[in-house]
Formats: sequence, C-alpha cells, structure tokens
Amino acid sequence: MEKQAKKKGTKPMMTRFSVYNLARNNKFDFTKAIRELGYSTRSYRDTIHDEIVWLKETGKIALCCMGNIRLLFFICKQEV
Repeated sequence: MEKQAKKKGTKPMMTRFSVYNLARNNKFDFTKAIRELGYSTRSYRDTIHDEIVWLKETGKIALCCMGNIRLLFFICKQEV
C-alpha cells in the first residue's frame, strides 16, 4: 500500500507501522478504571452495531438492499 500510494502521490490507507500496531498484544489492565470510574465494557455486537449506525449517519457508508441481498458500500473520500 505504501509503495502504491507513493507512486500515485497519495497517502496510504495503512502503513506497515499501523499493521504492526494492530497486530501486537494490546492488553491493558483496566481494573483501576472499573474501581474508580465505574468503567464497564460493551459487547462486540453492540459496539459494531453502533459503529455501523454512526458510519451511515455520517455518510461514510451506504447500505443498498436488492431483494434478500444487502450490500454495504464504503464511501472513500481521498483527502489531499
């Protein structure tokens, strides 16, 4: 991705460094946040649902239904 973006003169969607950060172990102890702030986690299902709702509301994705088939389109806007 980085090489293609460099050739096109655009910014890559992901870099090797961003992939490294996504793949590494990112476990953190949040017991203090639970104890002192009342922090609680949410289910992945609820989180993904709310993310999709937000993406649709902000125009970043569009849902197209054709019969029983639902297609999710990501609207890519290249920022220069």
